[in-house]
Amino acid sequence: MLMINYNKKILPAFYDLIYKLDLLFLPTMTRIMTTIFTTSILIFSLAMYPTFQGAAAESMDGSIVLSGTMESLPDPGIGHESHQIAILLPPSDKMLVGSLTYTASEPIQLISLHGPLAEGEDAGQPIWTTDDETKFALTFVDPETNMGTWMFSGNALAVHTMNTDPFTVSYSVNAGPMVPAMMEEEEMMMEEEEEMMMEKEIMSPLQQMKSGVAPADVTCKDGLELIFKAIDGSAACVKPSSVEKLIQTGWTSQ
Repeated sequence: MLMINYNKKILPAFYDLIYKLDLLFLPTMTRIMTTIFTTSILIFSLAMYPTFQGAAAESMDGSIVLSGTMESLPDPGIGHESHQIAILLPPSDKMLVGSLTYTASEPIQLISLHGPLAEGEDAGQPIWTTDDETKFALTFVDPETNMGTWMFSGNALAVHTMNTDPFTVSYSVNAGPMVPAMMEEEEMMMEEEEEMMMEKEIMSPLQQMKSGVAPADVTCKDGLELIFKAIDGSAACVKPSSVEKLIQTGWTSQ
């Protein structure tokens, strides 16, 4: 009888304390568990893709020799959910350069990732991300074939299709860390590509003046020279070899 009285008095108080603690800590614990769950899903989604039937070896200098056969899985990248992907080298902090030789069951696209990107670096370029927070610059090449060799650089390597059905790929990867000289060379190539894109985006002198640019401030594409029409002072971009002829005809006084 004494034990029954003890339980009737103590247990309700104990349960009430537990209930109050749950209410107090539930929001915090929910956030913690949600973060742990989301992180676990991301790690699992990236870890499950490199499973393959084959062999891999990494030397002391960080070089990687990898070969095998893999079946694709749904792409975990945002916006790619209906696509298929086989991640051959999962994202890491190592910038690698090397070659991929592949034979697939259907034509595939080739992907390399660069990153993770710092805040703001994703502007104006294609990216790949699973959570819209950790973002990688995306290099996407479509050779429109199911076999070939590709020279790549990046922090991750994958092959991909825009289909929903899985594909298989047999591959061989031979890669090593990108040394500073290679990184400088790649940066120079990227700068040259940016300059070429800027050249393509330069408006004609007429378009520039219509947008409010003064004739003297008009920008010409590389290889062209800025001159001014004698009749109205408007700007024009011409080949250097044409300048003398235009002066002789009175088209320009420059």
